[in-house]
Amino acid sequence: MLIFTAVASAKKHRIFSFCLIWFLGNLMIESSVIGIEIIYEHRLYLPSMMVCFFAVYFFCYHIRRKWMTLTALLATASILGVWTYQRNRVWASDIGFWEDCAQKSPNNPRPLQNLAYTFQQKGDQNQAIAYYQKSLALEDHPITHYNIGISLSKMGYHMEAAAAFKKAIELNYRPSVAYSKLAYEQVMSGELNASLGNYRQAVTINSGNDKARDALQKLSAFLQKCGAMETCLKNICNEYPQNPDLRFKLGDLLAEKGDIREAISRYREALMLMPDSTRPLYLLARQHLAECRAKIGEKGDAIE
Repeated sequence: MLIFTAVASAKKHRIFSFCLIWFLGNLMIESSVIGIEIIYEHRLYLPSMMVCFFAVYFFCYHIRRKWMTLTALLATASILGVWTYQRNRVWASDIGFWEDCAQKSPNNPRPLQNLAYTFQQKGDQNQAIAYYQKSLALEDHPITHYNIGISLSKMGYHMEAAAAFKKAIELNYRPSVAYSKLAYEQVMSGELNASLGNYRQAVTINSGNDKARDALQKLSAFLQKCGAMETCLKNICNEYPQNPDLRFKLGDLLAEKGDIREAISRYREALMLMPDSTRPLYLLARQHLAECRAKIGEKGDAIE
C-alpha cells in the first residue's frame, strides 16, 4: 500500500513520495522476512528520519501563520524532551533498565533473566536467584539453571548448586565448563566419586580445559591416598571447617554404616553452620537428625 501510494503521488507530491520510499528502503536494510530478533527499536531510527522531516515540512508548507507552526514545533519538542528525560532516568542504571523492561513485558523471560544476571554481577545473589526462578516459570531454559548454580555456588550452597548444574546438563546444556562446575560442587558437597566422573567428562569434551584436568589429577591422587570414603570425607571436612554440606554427607555415610551417634554429631555440626536457614540442606539435616534420634530411642527429641 505504501509503495503504491509513493508511486501514485510521485509526480504531484515528490517530497512525500521520497519520504515513503526512504522509509521503506532503509527499513528493508534494517529488517526483512528473516527474523534477527534481539533488539527491535533501533531499526526504525534511520528509516523514520524522513517521516519526521515530512511532518515538519507539512506544518511549514500548509500552515501559513508562522506563530502556529512555531507553537506546534515547540510543543512537539517539549513533549519529546520530557519523554527523553524520563527515558534517560530508566537508562541511568542496569537494574532500573531491566526492571522497566520486566514490568512492560511480564510474559517475556528475557528481561527477568537479564535483571537476574545484573543482580548476580553486583553480588546480590538472593535477588538474582529470585528473578531467575521467576523467568523459569515462563521458560525452562538450561542456561537459567546454570546461572542459578553459579549464584548458589557463590553463596556456598554447594548441594543446591550441584542440583542446578545437573538440571542444566539434563536440559542439554553440555559444554565442558558445565561438567567441571558440577564436579567442583560435588567435591564441596562430598559426592567425590560422582565428581571424578564429571571432571573426566569435562576433559573429554574439551581437552584444553586445563583447570578440569588439574582438578581431576588432584582428586584422583587424594582418593587413592585416603582410601576409604569415610577417611576421605573426614580429611576434606578438616580442610573446609565452615562447610556444612561435607558434614551432612559424612553424617549420611556414618548413618548408613550404623554409627548413629557419630552421625548425629555430624548432623548437629552441619546445622550449627547454617542456623535457621531456609536452605533445602538445612531441612534435610533436620530430617536426618530426627530419624537418627528416633533410631536410638530419643523419640521426644526426634519429634521436636
